[in-house]
Amino acid sequence: MILLPAGVAPVRRQALLMYALIIPALLPFILLGAVMGLSWWEDHMLPPARHVEALSEAPQTPSVPVPDTQPAAFPRPLTTSGVVL
Repeated sequence: MILLPAGVAPVRRQALLMYALIIPALLPFILLGAVMGLSWWEDHMLPPARHVEALSEAPQTPSVPVPDTQPAAFPRPLTTSGVVL
């Protein structure tokens, strides 16, 4: 039988609580490292993407919207008696 000093059990519980608190604190750094690793892998390991060929014809719609010559006409609200204000 192995005899342990009297203060060993509370120290082990404190160590367990310390690890339980530090893992959630490190989670953002673990996720950042994973994203950076995936980014490196994408840049260095994957084959380069093929670029889509440019359109041979000009688009049919203008790139700048053309304003209307007449403003929009809104109906006038009626009162409860049916008289136009």
